[in-house]
Amino acid sequence: MRIIILLFFFLGSLNIQANNDKKIIYEKQGEFTKVTKFHDNGIVFQTGFLKNNKLHGEWTSFNKDGSKKSRGNYVNGKKTGKWLFWNNNKLIEADFKDNKLIKTIEWSTNQIVESSEIK
Repeated sequence: MRIIILLFFFLGSLNIQANNDKKIIYEKQGEFTKVTKFHDNGIVFQTGFLKNNKLHGEWTSFNKDGSKKSRGNYVNGKKTGKWLFWNNNKLIEADFKDNKLIKTIEWSTNQIVESSEIK
């Protein structure tokens, strides 16, 4: 029974890995490496930089139709500062410090819908 369960998890992980197999381009730019990932349809999925193999600097994600999904900054692999998330007619602004969510504001057609501070 144990072998069947282990086999199930192993095969499941192979399937997940296959679904996440996207085209990725790495370009060395001084001390940084620019990363560009693509959706299966060839549209850019995500762009950003690595420094010492950690996410660093601005990263932007896109939907399959090319519209922006999110934009924010990393410092040594940790989310920091203001992040923006686009979802239909809404824009969510999130503030991070050392990878921890501090505050969110939700905007809809240029009006604040909801604001919350995380403690």
